[in-house]
Amino acid sequence: ACVLASARFALLSGGDVLGQAISLGIPVVAAPVNKDQPPRIAVYSRHGLCLTASPGAMAATVRDELSDLRMEEMRKAIRSMALCNGMDEALDQIDSLLEAAGGAGPPLTG
Repeated sequence: ACVLASARFALLSGGDVLGQAISLGIPVVAAPVNKDQPPRIAVYSRHGLCLTASPGAMAATVRDELSDLRMEEMRKAIRSMALCNGMDEALDQIDSLLEAAGGAGPPLTG
């Protein structure tokens, strides 16, 4: 997630990293590469959270549609939905469970 968090935009499939990128506020051009991905990408796209492309048209979509203005519109849409990356919270919860069980080790980090 650290590399992704510093990205200007991301070219991704419709897998798990798509949701992570969006929760980090990263504009995304997404192309489905598996049969379960088109519906997921469509939901994000319908809400203005990503652009959709076919795998063979990702470069053209970036060139023709992903302007600075469009990326800012996507970031605003993401902020308006109050999405967040829950990894740090999940790791804190796991750490608390380990401490309670007496198996505290070094702190978990994302």
